[in-house]
Amino acid sequence: MFNLGLGEMIALATIALLVIGPKQLPEMARLLGRLVGEFRKMTADFTSTFTDFNNDTRGFFNETQSHFRDIPNLIENDNTVPHQAESEPEEVHLEYPDNPELAESTTDPHATTSENQQEETSENDRTRKS
Repeated sequence: MFNLGLGEMIALATIALLVIGPKQLPEMARLLGRLVGEFRKMTADFTSTFTDFNNDTRGFFNETQSHFRDIPNLIENDNTVPHQAESEPEEVHLEYPDNPELAESTTDPHATTSENQQEETSENDRTRKS
């Protein structure tokens, strides 16, 4: 994993024994072993997640590609001629409810507009004369 030879490993063990001490060396070795194990587990999880995602993406791509390959065959096999509808569309009859209040309010929708226009034109005429 780290490309260490036997001499390099002995040198590291000697340095660790001198720096850490003989009492704490076993505890540090266990801690180092746990950390290496967790690191391997995390890399394996990452690799499997990446592989699953890659496989799903390839499957989707292959499925889409096969659908595109089928399009010319579907077009060649579909020799039907479009036809017109056999009947005319039906007329729709709308029934309006009887509401006299609504009818009175909408009898002359342009009345207020024309009154406003008359007032505006008379004001414009006054300003032009001045």
